[in-house]
Amino acid sequence: MLLLLAYGGAMFLLGSYAAAAVVSVMQASSLAASIASKLVLQARTNHCNGHTGQLSTLSVLLSWAGSLGVLFASLQETGSLFTTLSQTLSAGLSCVLLVLVLCYRSSTCHHENEE
Repeated sequence: MLLLLAYGGAMFLLGSYAAAAVVSVMQASSLAASIASKLVLQARTNHCNGHTGQLSTLSVLLSWAGSLGVLFASLQETGSLFTTLSQTLSAGLSCVLLVLVLCYRSSTCHHENEE
């Protein structure tokens, strides 16, 4: 409940008092965080482990399709070079995750229980 109240308060303050520049910087940083999580965390971990663990093929496929949709909308409507390049990079990294899932789909994680 406390988290919900804090989140609601932050959104109220951002909506009513924050300048448009602050909101656009926050949006750009969230895209950078998304890109870093796809490349640095997920793709590298999958490659080092040799499998994708519990990563669902369907969820990665939908994420890739969604990022392609956002890229298409960005190309059609915004015209901003930074936004288009960011969305292109995000779609490309989603494609890398999809390729990893498809390559490692027959690999399984082998855990040995030591008792």
